[in-house]
Amino acid sequence: MHFAHNYFGYNTKFVKKGMEKNIGYNDKMTRVIIAIFIGMICLTQSIAAPIAINLLLIAELLLLTSSLGFCPLYKVARINNYKD
Repeated sequence: MHFAHNYFGYNTKFVKKGMEKNIGYNDKMTRVIIAIFIGMICLTQSIAAPIAINLLLIAELLLLTSSLGFCPLYKVARINNYKD
């Protein structure tokens, strides 16, 4: 087991062997920017509420995967952008 680090460098929790980092820095930043963009669209109320709720859930998943540094879909597809 090893520690997972978030953006601020704090050790957040242990990561199990099956949950090794597979998201690189550029991928993390892209996910954060997309999540912020989705949040701005939803806050300006330029789209209907049911669509906004679904988009906010997607934005939450993007932020979660970027903060953990692990994407389950990347693991299934055997994609690894993480570099030490």
